[in-house]
Amino acid sequence: MSVRKLFISTLNIMRKPVFYILLLSLLSGKAFATDISGTYSGTINITRSSCVNPADDGNDIATLTLTLSGQSNGNFIGNGTGVDSMGTAAFDIKNGTTSGSSFNFNFDVSDIGGPPDGSGTASGTFSTSYLNISGGGSDDCIFTFSGMLNKTTATLTEATASSSVTDAVLFNTQIQSTINDISGRIGAALNSLRASFTPRFGDNQFKLEGMTGLNAGDESTIPYGIWGNYSYTDYENDLSTTAFDGTSHSFMGGIDFGVLDNAVIGLALGFENSDIDTTFNNGNQNTDSFTIAPYFGAILDDVLSVDFNLGYSRVEYDQFRTFGTTRITSSPQADRWFSALNLNAIKFIDRWVISGRVGTLFASSVVDSFTESNGVVVAENRTKVGTMSIAGEVAHGFNNYEPFLNLAYNYDFALEDISTANNPQPENDKDDLLLTTGVRFFEKSGITGNLEYSKRLLRDDFDEDRLSLTVRIDY
Repeated sequence: MSVRKLFISTLNIMRKPVFYILLLSLLSGKAFATDISGTYSGTINITRSSCVNPADDGNDIATLTLTLSGQSNGNFIGNGTGVDSMGTAAFDIKNGTTSGSSFNFNFDVSDIGGPPDGSGTASGTFSTSYLNISGGGSDDCIFTFSGMLNKTTATLTEATASSSVTDAVLFNTQIQSTINDISGRIGAALNSLRASFTPRFGDNQFKLEGMTGLNAGDESTIPYGIWGNYSYTDYENDLSTTAFDGTSHSFMGGIDFGVLDNAVIGLALGFENSDIDTTFNNGNQNTDSFTIAPYFGAILDDVLSVDFNLGYSRVEYDQFRTFGTTRITSSPQADRWFSALNLNAIKFIDRWVISGRVGTLFASSVVDSFTESNGVVVAENRTKVGTMSIAGEVAHGFNNYEPFLNLAYNYDFALEDISTANNPQPENDKDDLLLTTGVRFFEKSGITGNLEYSKRLLRDDFDEDRLSLTVRIDY
């Protein structure tokens, strides 16, 4: 098997998120060098012998963290720390080299803040998600060690394909927008049901966000509603090492049925197009995304309701980057899965409407491995999102209109940090605020809708503004 084939086979078994670009060797025909840069952490097994203090002989387990950097044509340096029953040691890594999926390096070992008092060598295999490492050396003892270290950060270079950055930075906010659109439509459907037994302002003429189009004498086996949504989003990342700015146009529609007096079930379909200028690599990315998402909602009592949705998106990228004077193109594809569960509460006080939501979402995105036009193989890229949110809203009714203000706090408890080969480094924000304001409108025949504007706050180096229009018809 050639080195190139062995390298590609190694990429196919990678298991965790990656944000790397594979650099083509300077000499044509040579093997590609995988970027080993990043931080790795895990436990290793240690065996000591011939110790100055014989009581230290034997087996031990250590927690080891290594940071590898400065890669050039397969060479790297680094540092690290290890903690075991004898204390904490510092490592200075030098003369590191890679070949295919293998690596080796020399290291000096010392007490924290002290001069080197030992040395050794290490070698093993690696992918973009872990190191299998073994080695040995001597200090106060002769020692050997082995174990596996998982990557805890990924490293981006200025020669990175656009999807490696945009998927890492935008995936969370894009999924939040999709899920919020669907959850909002579930709420509208439930309010159509709730309106039948929760009159607004005591006259049964003005409902919260959905009204039945049926007259009292009409008969329908299963009431249903259809809806459509258009949104425009503008976003910008102004950190120089990952900078981009772009816009997206999203269209989503659905139909749902009142299968019970207090529950709805429905299906949403969506399409989104994004056009992003990726300043960090002098490129551009155009994406088309197709989404399908079944959903369910139920009224629990006159205050509480619950909603759930599960969806899949297929994303197609058309992108390029400029390296020197060369325009490098690629067309990767991605699969996204997502699900969300929300508990909602609503309270009517005269013409005021006070509501809240607590929810969680889980999502994953897998950008398939692809080859750029210059022959560079980019590994499969996995991004995972786990977000908890809490939101509150206040609204006030004026005839057939209801202005509202909503504030949501989002916390990503599954964020996997990224880093760049050069400074400045991304902040890797775990939380943000989403401020939304707008107006809902109602019509007696069953036509309802809303127009809203939202802005994402408290994310360093990132701005997002969104305008959305929704129309719903209940039958």
